[in-house]
Amino acid sequence: MTTQKQIDANRLNANKSTGPKTEAGKAKSARNATKHGALSRVSVAEHEDKALFEALLGQLEIEHDPRTTIEGQLVERLALLLWREIRLAKAEAFQSQANKLNIDFENEMSKSAGGFVRNRLPRYYQAIEGVLPIETQLLIGRYQTMLSNQIAQTLSQLRKEQDLRADMIEVESTDN
Repeated sequence: MTTQKQIDANRLNANKSTGPKTEAGKAKSARNATKHGALSRVSVAEHEDKALFEALLGQLEIEHDPRTTIEGQLVERLALLLWREIRLAKAEAFQSQANKLNIDFENEMSKSAGGFVRNRLPRYYQAIEGVLPIETQLLIGRYQTMLSNQIAQTLSQLRKEQDLRADMIEVESTDN
């Protein structure tokens, strides 16, 4: 049976561990489960270069010359999708590198510790001969396919919007 002293101690401890209090702490803890960010709602993560994203967006705006709000939104969506594709490629490269480091680390530990190997990287990064686990490869493949399809759909929508605008301009010029 729990004593009153234990109950009081539990209540005191519970008051000490209620999670982050500041907005910055809450924002940081909200990203605890992030693995690669390919599906993130955030366009540019803290560790990414916002200037590179802005440059990509600027290039797409030059290339597609959006003239309406919808065209502008589609160009922004295209930039975000391409940025996510870049983010996914970086995450895949990081995981592959982590696998290679893991294997090198194990070989070094085997030599120096008399054959005892303690794996220091999470199971998620473990693989034989630097190859990503099949589950990870399939997941990355699904994300890449999804992003590729969304990019194609967005480009198609953008071209339709631009064609509609061009048709409307043509009709207006023939009416005058």
